[in-house]
Amino acid sequence: MNDNLFIESILYIRLSKPPLIPDLIRSIVEGVVPTRLVDTEEFKLELAKLTVVKDVKELDSTLSELLTNDLNDIRYYLPNTYVDYLNMLLESSELGLLHAILTSKNPTYHNLKFIKLQDYEVCSGKGFSCIVSKHLSRLKDVCEFVSEDYEPAIALVALYDILQYIRYLDNLDILSLRRDVQVSDVVIEGIKFFRGVGALYFEVGLEQILKISKKFRVGPLERFIEELLTLYQLSKDVLYYRGGVINLLTLYGIDRLLRYELLRVLFSRWLRPW
Repeated sequence: MNDNLFIESILYIRLSKPPLIPDLIRSIVEGVVPTRLVDTEEFKLELAKLTVVKDVKELDSTLSELLTNDLNDIRYYLPNTYVDYLNMLLESSELGLLHAILTSKNPTYHNLKFIKLQDYEVCSGKGFSCIVSKHLSRLKDVCEFVSEDYEPAIALVALYDILQYIRYLDNLDILSLRRDVQVSDVVIEGIKFFRGVGALYFEVGLEQILKISKKFRVGPLERFIEELLTLYQLSKDVLYYRGGVINLLTLYGIDRLLRYELLRVLFSRWLRPW
């Protein structure tokens, strides 16, 4: 077995390990008490420590630790180029926070786990579209060093980035702050990265995500779940059966980010906010 096939097999195994995203969503919708999850087949033993956290702050700290362990487990098997790619992919989850930092009066204060501010200095004082463009450009540069078709993978990352932007705009609405930019600004930055099949996947996924954002008002859990499930299912449909390290690593990264988002929702509903 060559190195890439070995890595692919490891990724397939990791993607099949519970708790799976559909199971977590079902638990949230059904209002399952988290302590009951420990007794279910879908619950991983190492996640049991989430059932004893006392508040949201401790929950976030525990989730961060578990995610780090999860990621390090797969990084161990990856060549440096793929490690760099995974690390950059994970930056997607912090783009909203990054934009808030770059447009704030005190940009030196931050709580970024994956992003280095110096990598995005060119976007200081600029719009979210600059951040998305820079992020996708950095991912594409890394992919140039691997002999794989990376367009489908980058297309799914672009959709994740745009979903972060939609959430950012929603937060502005919730805070009654002015929205002086539109999703179309970021869409233009996303679509320019594709010349082949990536453009098709990007456009199909974008249509689905925008349809959901129009279907629900800002804020409800139903919208959050439907957006997340749509991105997950599209990522799995496009990347899982194509194979290739880049495709599976992208699916793994998106899966883990969404999985830990859902775990936070599931457990935070039963905790004190302080």
